[in-house]
Amino acid sequence: MSQDCASIRTWNGITSFRPTKSKAAIFCGPSISQNEARELLPNAEIFSPIKRGDLLPIIERGFNVIGIIDGTYINQPTVGATEIINALERGAAIYGAASLGAIRAVELESYGMIGIGTIYAWYKQQITYRDDEVVVPMHPDDYTALADPLINLRYICNRALESGFISVQLADRLLKKYSEIEFQHRKYPRLFNLIRTETLSDKERCELESLELFIQKESPGLNLKYLDAVQLINHIKQSHWLDKGPNDLSAE
Repeated sequence: MSQDCASIRTWNGITSFRPTKSKAAIFCGPSISQNEARELLPNAEIFSPIKRGDLLPIIERGFNVIGIIDGTYINQPTVGATEIINALERGAAIYGAASLGAIRAVELESYGMIGIGTIYAWYKQQITYRDDEVVVPMHPDDYTALADPLINLRYICNRALESGFISVQLADRLLKKYSEIEFQHRKYPRLFNLIRTETLSDKERCELESLELFIQKESPGLNLKYLDAVQLINHIKQSHWLDKGPNDLSAE
């Protein structure tokens, strides 16, 4: 039976089904702002990036549809596999995307966790395997990202390669150099300044300038973590009949 269906036996012995409302929770921060998540899914409750010990208490509060986007990495223990498996075994539908959620979804797919988006697919296909590709330092108050993640640069290079204005050689060079920078200090201008100190052909310098202009012009659409976070939220919105939440004005 579907997560969102309850059976009703009618007077003539025929079993029919009606949808039952779910209670949704989204854990996010740097990938998508909490305010935007609330606007996209007002009948869900929005929580800060998930850390160890956060999941089971909200399951006990009746939340049964969980979207894990962002989580803690360094300053606080991250949510572990056992905690998520426990929630899945209690019947929760758990989705992951964009950041820690994508990584956990790959690890726990066989237990029923559902991955969403390109980043999840890349980890599953082992196009990337490094956790630090999605890690960014967060502002302590509003959880905004304070660096440019490596996974977004990988997406930018793919887009630029598809458009044909950078070479595979330059893309590989940029990704290698960026991976050598600690995640806390990853910023595109820093990368471009470092690359320019190295030996570049005239063609590579032109390609680099084209890439910088591309990032400036297309910037909102080049944040893959954000795009995947939106995809997860929209998937939950379309796949579950959600109970009215604290951000749904129609609930007042």
